[in-house]
Amino acid sequence: MNNVRWLRRPGMALIALIMSACGGDNTPTIVPPPPVATVSVELASTRVEAGTTTTASAMVRDAGGQVLAGRTVVWSSSDVSVATVSEVGVVTAIASGLATITATTDGVIGSAAVTVLPPVVSTVSLTTDRAYLSPGMSTTIMAVLRDARGGVLGGRGILWASRNPGVATVTAAGVVNGVTPGTTYIAAASERGSGLIRVTVSLPIVAALAVVPGNPTLALGRSASLAAVATTTADEVLRDLVVAWSTSDPAVATISAEGVVAAVAPGTATISAAAGGVTGEAMVTVSTVAVASVTFEPVPASLWLGVVGLLVATPRDAGGNPLLGRVVTWAFTEPTVLNSYMYADTALVTGLMGGTATVTATVEGKSVSREILVVDTQWDICSQIAGASVVASDETYLGRLTNRRDPQSIYNESGEYGSPYNPFSIANRHGPYGSPHSPESPWNIFARTGPRLVKNGIPIAVLSVNEDINFNRLVTFSPGNLAGCKFP
Repeated sequence: MNNVRWLRRPGMALIALIMSACGGDNTPTIVPPPPVATVSVELASTRVEAGTTTTASAMVRDAGGQVLAGRTVVWSSSDVSVATVSEVGVVTAIASGLATITATTDGVIGSAAVTVLPPVVSTVSLTTDRAYLSPGMSTTIMAVLRDARGGVLGGRGILWASRNPGVATVTAAGVVNGVTPGTTYIAAASERGSGLIRVTVSLPIVAALAVVPGNPTLALGRSASLAAVATTTADEVLRDLVVAWSTSDPAVATISAEGVVAAVAPGTATISAAAGGVTGEAMVTVSTVAVASVTFEPVPASLWLGVVGLLVATPRDAGGNPLLGRVVTWAFTEPTVLNSYMYADTALVTGLMGGTATVTATVEGKSVSREILVVDTQWDICSQIAGASVVASDETYLGRLTNRRDPQSIYNESGEYGSPYNPFSIANRHGPYGSPHSPESPWNIFARTGPRLVKNGIPIAVLSVNEDINFNRLVTFSPGNLAGCKFP
């Protein structure tokens, strides 16, 4: 009876049978569990994006291929910087790359590879500091790209578009330009994410208009550019506005449609700018600047008989700047040599007969004078050019027009500038200043320029066999024709 009750106890039937089979031995026998032969690992997904998870499962089998349940599995990753795995096989993708997920049971290993892909843009957030524009104004939209976990992503391309480009356009860099009044949406898309932002374009409301620079002072005859700066109630600067300019006294200062003010006469004038129903003003003061000098441009130092020359007198301030609107007074000597016609700052002079005449221009007590040589083929010019220096077009000094006893005379064959062997002599037919093939030589029939005859620091003629040279309208003399002059 006792044996029967023992056999009926739960979990003891197997032991009783084993004891009966062994001839009634009462010692129990424990059968060991079958050993692990293989471990195989499967991943729910072998390609996952960084920041997401997948699951790994391990199948444990014996040598006969039977699944062994209830065995302890230890998980590990070959590269935890790419992917990690938890105690229950949850794989978390960390960064792009390749990692091997391994399961170990009773020393038997199984593994599977997982590829982690870069995170994909999931959301696009758009912001701007100016969602209200005026036509012609612009703003830049900032786009923030995030993955599924909310991490900020960079280095991704963004496609921009405007729902209504007639109201506002958008560039590939996210710069929105207002076109016409209205409302539109600006969209940005990147990979799986997209975002919208509303932009309103309206006509500008001018709250204030300032003229800059404010209250400028101009010298008589000068000009300056003024600008009208329009702002809104939010102190935003409005650009590309149509501005109407006006002056209170055009006799003192004028103003162009582009905002350029010109000083006409000493005094003050109010310059006004109007835009959007608002007016801004600046007081312009025109002052007189003293004349420091007067210059001639151009200066014909010599003329052939009957040729007309032009002189322009330019008054200048202490800095050399031209002064406009000043009265020029002209004076001429020897009216039989030089005829003149004056108009304001310009004089036309014509040679009437061989000789010299002096032209003087005076402006507010400052004068400039210039002697002009009128050359007549029947008039002896030797005395007029005597003592003149010969200067090459490269500014090299080549001697002077004096008698043969002067060491610097170009006619002194024993001197430095008359010797046929000296490199600085125009008599040296093989030198750079005497060869008929040199561009610096007066003997070159094809030369574009030639040595100048300079007297009292002023070029008065050109020395060359090419009579067609017209260098600053100066008279051209052939060096051979001057050989008969008896210079002192």
